[in-house]
Amino acid sequence: MGKDREKLLKLISCKCCVYRVDKEITVIGRNAKQCDIFLDSVKNKALISRIHARIFKSIDKDGSPVFMVCDTSLNGTFVNDVKISDTVQIRPGDTLTFGHLRGAVLDPGTFALQENSEFRFKVKL
Repeated sequence: MGKDREKLLKLISCKCCVYRVDKEITVIGRNAKQCDIFLDSVKNKALISRIHARIFKSIDKDGSPVFMVCDTSLNGTFVNDVKISDTVQIRPGDTLTFGHLRGAVLDPGTFALQENSEFRFKVKL
């Protein structure tokens, strides 16, 4: 196994929480029994869906890891503060935010800065 294949994706929050994404499919949400990364809002219980998003890990033709995030939520998943509609590649340096108070009414592609979100993460390898 090449060195690049062993690289793990890390989601680092402003609260110093670090989540390691090391599976082919990592499930994120507020259902503790079904999710690999459990997120539960203290501000708004409905902010995070039971199965909010999934992160898929694959290997490209050069043997390097590729990570994709898929939104399956009501209140949205945001990459670099833009609401995604389906599956988007994430890279080191990207910002990944789960949920938005107005997420259900925001159209995909909408820029929605949330600097103080409970669930704002920096993507790192």
